[in-house]
Amino acid sequence: MDAEKLRLPYLSAYLDSIGTSFRYGANFAMSGATIELSIINGRLISAGFNQISLTNELGQFEQFKNRTTALYYKEKTSCGRIKLPRPKDFSKALYTMDVGQNDIYYRLTTMGVEQALASVPDLAKMLLSQLW
Repeated sequence: MDAEKLRLPYLSAYLDSIGTSFRYGANFAMSGATIELSIINGRLISAGFNQISLTNELGQFEQFKNRTTALYYKEKTSCGRIKLPRPKDFSKALYTMDVGQNDIYYRLTTMGVEQALASVPDLAKMLLSQLW
């Protein structure tokens, strides 16, 4: 199901904030963002991959939530508040992030298939540890 069928607007990119309404959520996904922050991430960057990680995306979300909440309460007019998410709506809105493809691709091209597949559970653990 997509946004059109749900009669919802598409999510705007977090970094494209001028004139954007974040009332229904925001997109924090960065092309090529990685899960891992270790030495392999440094190798990914050296290989030309994006240096943005899930940690960065989560930090941007927290910053977004804190700033928009503060602005919402600071703004006195309903016109000024209309594009800001209401603090109570954060639990109802959709916020997207996209990571991991380059972690797996890098492993496939540098370790081989068997080692890459064997490393997937560790990547999953890293992902979960950053989310909780």
